[in-house]
Amino acid sequence: EITTEQRAAIEALDQLLVSMSGEKYAYFWTDEAVLSDPTWEAIRALARSAALIFSWDLSHVSPSDFVYIPAGK
Repeated sequence: EITTEQRAAIEALDQLLVSMSGEKYAYFWTDEAVLSDPTWEAIRALARSAALIFSWDLSHVSPSDFVYIPAGK
């Protein structure tokens, strides 16, 4: 079971990512945009915040084969 605060953190991150999805935002998902678009700093900040709320260790993040799929899809 996750807390209300944890759910809110994940939902905020999810909403931002979903709002930047779709063919209209294809550039946003390029390597160049990930490195230079200021929105990615907001995404990283929300992700860090969520990780802290969940007490996840950010000192080492293992690679994975996971693919992000928004809720409700």
